[in-house]
Amino acid sequence: CQRASFVGVMKKKALRSRCVLGLFNQSLGRRVTEKLVRNVQAFVDEDIGAVSAARERWVADRTACERARAHYLSQSASRPAAQAQAAKDLAAAKESLEASRARLTLAQIALEGRRRFVLLESTRETARALQKFFDDAGAALRGVDRDLAAMEEYEMASRAQAEMRM
Repeated sequence: CQRASFVGVMKKKALRSRCVLGLFNQSLGRRVTEKLVRNVQAFVDEDIGAVSAARERWVADRTACERARAHYLSQSASRPAAQAQAAKDLAAAKESLEASRARLTLAQIALEGRRRFVLLESTRETARALQKFFDDAGAALRGVDRDLAAMEEYEMASRAQAEMRM
């Protein structure tokens, strides 16, 4: 009777240990998702979106500058007022194009720096989460080792008792 209760307790401990290891396995995927995937996804959503918006603005300003240049070149010298207005419009379009080019360049530079930061930070946080995972899993396995050692001791004692009875 005592043997059956001990075996039952040990089976429960073994099942609990398997359950803990299964939870650790799920925990590993969750930790990597939290630390790596979410940071990179936020980078893609926010920072690359900002560069895309700056590029769209630059394309629109380039198109406007090309239209202003075409309008300026189509003006005849016989209408100096229209030609002067077209020259002002062209200068404003060039200035706007240059400003949007500078904003795009700065956005790309910031994107590169942010990309490096996000990847390094994500890698560091993922490595830290993996270290914690393996520490926790090691602690759980040490508990399993104790349970296995107790089972082996019980098995050896039972075998010795059985041999003595023979």
